[in-house]
Amino acid sequence: MSRDGTWTFRRSGGDKRRPAGRLACDAAAVTDRERLVDLWARVESDLRAALSLSTGLVRKKPLCGVEQFLDHNELGLGFEALVDALLEVNRVTLPDGVYPALVRARDEMQLSYEPWDRLADCFGSS
Repeated sequence: MSRDGTWTFRRSGGDKRRPAGRLACDAAAVTDRERLVDLWARVESDLRAALSLSTGLVRKKPLCGVEQFLDHNELGLGFEALVDALLEVNRVTLPDGVYPALVRARDEMQLSYEPWDRLADCFGSS
């Protein structure tokens, strides 16, 4: 860092200077990005766990749609599609682990989805 509080970056075409505080902002952005990537990984893991536990319970076509959403990091859409598919199932309970995984995913994403309330009413004690 130079005396005037800027970092000097040498590139072809001369020196480029930017304020030292800019590096702190870049570091914060990297940290925020890392937190976001970690969040996505946790949510995807929970949704894939619920999806795999629901195989055989839900028709194959809706599950393929959920998987496609997850493959493209469309986690909210994947959540909604899985909830919708589970609501079509005529069961009193869900396999162990499905509802808690969906709760974690919903809480992490801070989603509000009206059909979720119906699923919670039906399976909340599962």
